[in-house]
Formats: sequence, structure tokens, C-alpha cells
Amino acid sequence: GTDEDVEALLQKRFAIVNVWRSINGPVLRSPLALCDALTTSSTDLVPVRRESKERVGELQQALHNPAHQWYYYPEMQMDEALLIKTFDSSLRGHTRFTLHTAIDLPGCNEQTPARESLETRCFVFFHNELPGKVEAPANPGYPRLRRVSDNSTFPIEGTMSVGRASSCDIVLKTELGASRKHARLVRDDKKVTIEDLESNNGTLINRKLVRGEVILQHLDEVIFDRELYCYESIPVKSDNLNPRNRKLRPRPKPRSKTRWNPGNLVGGDTVFLSDFAKQEVDVDTPQDEAIEPFDPSAPCLQYLDGPRKGQIVLLEGEGTSWKLGSSEDQDIVLSAEGISQTHATLSIEDDQWRLSDAVSQNGTFVNGERCNSRFISSGDIISLGPMALRFGCPDSVPANIPATTGISPKVKLASVLLLLGCVVAGIIWKLF
Repeated sequence: GTDEDVEALLQKRFAIVNVWRSINGPVLRSPLALCDALTTSSTDLVPVRRESKERVGELQQALHNPAHQWYYYPEMQMDEALLIKTFDSSLRGHTRFTLHTAIDLPGCNEQTPARESLETRCFVFFHNELPGKVEAPANPGYPRLRRVSDNSTFPIEGTMSVGRASSCDIVLKTELGASRKHARLVRDDKKVTIEDLESNNGTLINRKLVRGEVILQHLDEVIFDRELYCYESIPVKSDNLNPRNRKLRPRPKPRSKTRWNPGNLVGGDTVFLSDFAKQEVDVDTPQDEAIEPFDPSAPCLQYLDGPRKGQIVLLEGEGTSWKLGSSEDQDIVLSAEGISQTHATLSIEDDQWRLSDAVSQNGTFVNGERCNSRFISSGDIISLGPMALRFGCPDSVPANIPATTGISPKVKLASVLLLLGCVVAGIIWKLF
């Protein structure tokens, strides 16, 4: 056709569809995996410059997102093909792209026959449909921040401020510790970033201090001072709302023993196709493994992650306080990046356990809330930097640990001084 014909076609909706297939036997090595478009977002993509001898162009590469669900066909034959939509000019809510990549399968090695495949690009024109002017959002109200304490949601648009000032787009409820202008969120066509504005107590993502601009990922845990939020780029199931309570479902059994049985991908959450039907398979990840509940017979701390996951440290000895930190002279040494030399202190006061932050760099948290000093109960989750511990304690303080009863010495001293002051004041009043 003429240039005018091409120009007329481009005014209508058009798409690019790639046809991919094997050209030499079954695909046993480096098959092609596709990402479910319903689990992706435009904020997952970043532009990448591509240079060649003929021209300079641009590609888009995907950022990691735990919400992505990936599929692949095991052992594809030469008479089977994949259709991959890589572009759609429609702005009316259609899927506009498909993330795809070659993957490494466990069990493959240099002796496994290498993949030989052919990919052809096709242009598809819709003569009776215009591309549209405004893109209908696939998930209205997303991306957003959700406050975990009350499930309040805050859709992110443009540039938004976070702080305790009433003029902020997201007003923090905490009165102590949060700055008036605490952090800034910026959303563009590709991503959502967060930046701490030199706040008093900092901003944390997944228990790590924010420095400079950081790109948010789906289900990131965001903490402003003491308030816990969850970043959601797409809708999540109701049983997955609290980022600290996510658990895996049991692994389903394969539905058939044909050559389409699910394989095993290397990497994160994976979904496969079986007999051309989707079958969901959860891949075990160490950080999500359940830890057996424990019924402590003595005060203790249990590691919830890291190489010592599941191990229990007893709080025993002659004293009534224990220092926690990375320094070797601490009562409980926690070796991990982000933990201060003396990070926090556990102590017994009036038959209660108190956790106090020791002005640590990355803060001390109890059940997701930042704390300076507070009483804790058995089962509370203590987060120090990147490390999580569970506190356990029986109903009473054991006999081998000195228990304080009655009024504390500080309260007694204050009462005595107050009484003496009243007596002196009375004497002076009578004399004068």
C-alpha cells in the first residue's frame, strides 16, 4: 500500500503479536516463560536505551514484583506455537504488553540439547476500532498505600506528602516522632518512588532505612515513624492484607501425568500450565515458612528469620536487664547489618517486661509499631533492624530471675521526697 494507506491504518487500533515456536524438536532447555498481564502494572517497567548499527531505539525492562505470576509450556513440540502480544495501541483497558523471558530449569546442563526457536512479528489492524484517548485503569484506586492499623487506603497520584501536618496528603496519626513533613511519594507513568525528607525517626521499607529515592514494589512494608503501611500496586486477597501475616497455601497435586505436568521454575512464586489449563503452584520461600508455636516455660527470645531461624535464647542470669546489639559485649549478640552496637534493652519492672530502644540507628519495633520504651507481652514480635524475634514468657517471672514486687524504688523515693517537702513547708508556714 501507499504511505497514505499506512497512515490511515495507524489511526486505527493496531497491535503487534509475536509467533514463537521450536524449529528443532521439543524445547528441553531455556523455554520461554510468560507473565500473566493481570498481575503486572505499568509501574513495573523502566525504559532502556538500545543501540544498533542501523538505529537507536528503546526497550522496556521489568522490575521485580512478587505479585507477578509466570507460566510456561514444558517440552513444546515443533507443531505448537505461542502467540505473544507485545504491544497494543488501545488505551481502553486492553492488555498492552506481555512480559516474557527465557528461564533456566533445574536439572538442565550443558548436555541438555539447546533450544532452537523462531520468532516472527506480526502486525494486527482493527479497522473498525479507534485506539481511544483515555486509558481506563485496570485497577481503579491503585497503586496505593494502606494503613495496616485501620485499613485506610490512600491512592497515589502525582506528588504526595506524608507527615503529621494537616496539610499533608497522608496525615500520620502519631503525635510523637513523626515530622511535619516526613516523606514524599512521587508517581509517574513507570513507577512510584518514596523519599524521606530528613525526618526525625526516618522512613523504613521492609525494615531498612530509606536513603534517597527508592522505587516501591508491590506489598512493600513502609513505616513512617511508628505507623505501618503496605504498598499495593494491584488488588490483594483479604487474607493477605497484613504484610507480616502472609502464609503459603498447601501445594496442590498435579491433575494429570501427561507431558504437560507442571515443572519447576527457578525463582519466586510460579504458576504453570497443565493441559492448557492454569494450575497454581506456590514455591516455598524460607522467609515465609511457618515456625511452630511454642509454649515457653521461661522468658526467652525466638529467632524468626536468618540462619538461626527457630532457635530460642533464654533470658536467664542474676540481673534484671539484658542488652541486645551487634557488639560482642552485649548480653544477646545479634549479628546482622543494620543493628546498632547496643540496639535495645529488655528489663523487668514491677513483674512486667519492658523493651527500650537504645537510640539505635534503624529503630526498634513491636508488632510493626516503632517504640522508644514500652511494656511487652508473650508472643509480641520484636524487630531490630532487619532481624525479627518473638518474645516468650510464662505467666509469672521464674524464681531464678529476681522479681520486683510492690512499689518500685523510684516511686518510693519520689513519695518520700514529696512527704518531706510537705512537712518542711508546714514548719515554715507556722514559723512565719
